[in-house]
Amino acid sequence: MNMISVLISCRRKVVEHICLLKAKEELSEEEENDMLDYLYTTQYQMGGIIAISLGKVWVSLNRSI
Repeated sequence: MNMISVLISCRRKVVEHICLLKAKEELSEEEENDMLDYLYTTQYQMGGIIAISLGKVWVSLNRSI
């Protein structure tokens, strides 16, 4: 086996999941920060999670069409 064959056979199969969460409208900033902290630390509590990326999605909709 050459080096390239070894590297190819050693690759892990990774499944990527995308989860969109929608918080309650009346959620306070403190509650939102607590929720985001909890979700972020989940990657250290579950062995199969490689990385978690969190953030807000800001979309401006033009509804005058």
